[in-house]
Amino acid sequence: MIKAVKSLAALTMIWSLFAFGTMAQAAPCNTSNSNTNTSPASIKATQSGFHGKISLGTYGLYVNLMGESRVDVPTVVFDSGNGDDSSIWSQVAPQISSYTQTFTYDRVGLGQSDLAAGLDRSAKGSAERLHSLLHKAQVKGPYLLVSHSIAGLYARQFQALYPDEVAGIVFVDSSYEHMESSLFPDPDFTDAERRSIMEADLSNGTGIPIEGNYNDLLTSYQQIATARTQDSLRNVPISVLTGGNHGYPSHFGSMEQRWASLQQQLASLSNFTTHHLDPDHGHYLHTQNPQLVIQHIVDLIQLTTSTVKQSH
Repeated sequence: MIKAVKSLAALTMIWSLFAFGTMAQAAPCNTSNSNTNTSPASIKATQSGFHGKISLGTYGLYVNLMGESRVDVPTVVFDSGNGDDSSIWSQVAPQISSYTQTFTYDRVGLGQSDLAAGLDRSAKGSAERLHSLLHKAQVKGPYLLVSHSIAGLYARQFQALYPDEVAGIVFVDSSYEHMESSLFPDPDFTDAERRSIMEADLSNGTGIPIEGNYNDLLTSYQQIATARTQDSLRNVPISVLTGGNHGYPSHFGSMEQRWASLQQQLASLSNFTTHHLDPDHGHYLHTQNPQLVIQHIVDLIQLTTSTVKQSH
């Protein structure tokens, strides 16, 4: 254990501010889905500017479509960190909508989306729900995914499942598989302590997971490991945006360097990578330095638009 840390409880409380994206509790969700879900026909008529809930059977998910769908230009799909609803992209998505259609949404139980029990909360389950939602909303691919924190795992799984539908990915201070082993290494931390830290983060310190639990996270790691055996990201254009100033307490030691090392590993998964380290900002680059995120999305739109045109 790091000597300067007084207790595991104190450590987990501090760490919960930084890792998966629990900057704020999500807005209260609307649990009624009987009258507010929208049919595909009405979406198609207003596709350049629609917001509302889309039915996925027994529950509805809130989506916000902005901008015009354009031939040969990828649609930009935003996915938030753990516990954050789609409003977290308010400084980025509207600006990107002047280039192409943008899609933001609230995952199950967040923001204006419905609660639903018994769902697969792993990366695979999240990716499959997003894929179903995009098709229900009649949002055309290919997609340029912009994913923050834990949603970076979901984006990688989405690409592994639907490789022909992903033009590129922007990772915004993304989570990385088994990151707790690197961030809280032996012999300073035991497996039990690492688990407690991660469970605190997934629950924002309450003990009740906001979305998935630690077992769901471990399942996601296994799914990502399978995708890596296929080297699925190797030819996918990606941008890895890394915060370099998370404000970790001094007794975290070289945590900033360990996080940066994980981000470098993520960047190495593609032969077409841009990696930018922002030394002045931390985990929420899309709120702390939105222009950086906007510029990298625009750069990938331009790159992937050329790629899409060449494939037609």
